[in-house]
Amino acid sequence: MRATTTAGMASVVTLMAALFVILFGVLATSGVYGSRLAWHLGVALPLLALTMLLAWLSLGGPRRVRPFLHVASGDRYDQAGRGVFLVAASLFGLPLAFAAMLLLTYAVFFVAHGMSLLL
Repeated sequence: MRATTTAGMASVVTLMAALFVILFGVLATSGVYGSRLAWHLGVALPLLALTMLLAWLSLGGPRRVRPFLHVASGDRYDQAGRGVFLVAASLFGLPLAFAAMLLLTYAVFFVAHGMSLLL
């Protein structure tokens, strides 16, 4: 078994663990906001980061000389590794994107209020 295949299988396992944590520890729990945030920041995001690292290693990591995430061959392991990486990256980036949208909305309200005071 190749090391890239082992890293690919490990990335799938860590992605499934992260999805279970997000589903049951963050979304379906009866806990308060703080416990949900602790599950998300303390468990789910590190699992997603580990998933992205393992999927990147399964794609060849730094040794491979090819464009980022471009699968030239028709190897199904490469395609699965790319898919796992993209799913993990999107789940990792969603909270950051929502936080950026909230900050941008707050900035727009702040500027609009400042402009109304000047007029």
